[in-house]
Amino acid sequence: DQQIRGLTGGEDVRLYHLTPDRTELAFRLPQLDFSFKTRINDTMKQHQGSLQTVVIEPDILKLMMVWQTGIDCQDVDHLVETTRIDHEVIRL
Repeated sequence: DQQIRGLTGGEDVRLYHLTPDRTELAFRLPQLDFSFKTRINDTMKQHQGSLQTVVIEPDILKLMMVWQTGIDCQDVDHLVETTRIDHEVIRL
């Protein structure tokens, strides 16, 4: 379990000797931009997501990336209607 702060996508990754059949696995994290639009009580609020978690499973060549966002909806959380998620691929 490795922890690194400040990942945004686009970073080079090199893994060594993590599986019996592969001595090296190298790739670049996809760089994606997520934007969110949340409607609260007929008002649209825009907010950005940030990359929070990267899980790499080298034995099955699987990559998972999780983005997180948040907005202040104190005292009106019961009025949240919808959230729309848009994304743009910056670099794969």
